[in-house]
Amino acid sequence: MSNAESLYRLQLLDTDLDVAQKRLVEIEALLQGTPALAHSRAEVTRAEQELQSASTALRMLEMDAQSISEKIDTEEQRLYEGKIQSPKEMLDVQHELEVLKKRRTGGDDELLAAMERVETARADAKACRDALAHTERNFIEDNLHLKRERESLVVGARTHIEQKKALSATIAKDALDRYILVRAKKTNRFAVALIKSGACSQCGEITSSVSTQQARTGQTLAICSNCGRILYAQ
Repeated sequence: MSNAESLYRLQLLDTDLDVAQKRLVEIEALLQGTPALAHSRAEVTRAEQELQSASTALRMLEMDAQSISEKIDTEEQRLYEGKIQSPKEMLDVQHELEVLKKRRTGGDDELLAAMERVETARADAKACRDALAHTERNFIEDNLHLKRERESLVVGARTHIEQKKALSATIAKDALDRYILVRAKKTNRFAVALIKSGACSQCGEITSSVSTQQARTGQTLAICSNCGRILYAQ
């Protein structure tokens, strides 16, 4: 097996390892939580805050309504029990009662609207909690699949690493060093390019017949004059 062929096979192993590593990173991120789960949790927080706010507003209105009713009861009791002797004071009390009763009527409308807001917020909070529970169940189920996939990837990566070590030991040091150097420089991590239809498969540069023959059979590496990759002809 020529150095070029060995390097091409090494590249196949390295490419598989790169893909596996990328997927392992994705899986680790997914195991920490998905966007759907984060959104569901945020919606529950929002809905519960709205419910708390609506409930607090309702309690304040109820306390205000109770205070007004107590004032009305007190003033009516004074008026009907004949404890007020002054005509002016009686007129003042009657006027205050009218004002208080108007406030109570308006307060009743506000109370009704506040009760409706609480009920709406309570229903929204329940719907959000139910949605979160559903999302969490899906997340747990997905986690099982992801963990199995992670385990499979790790086992496969270990096998590839062992194969890579064994293959690397058969390649000349200068050839292996060049492969590592070129691979580190290339964005797509391809250090070896196949010759297809007489051209470098990575950059399209036409290769000479000598380079093609050398890439197919020679131990000396053929290098693409344009992209600097190691050429291999099957």
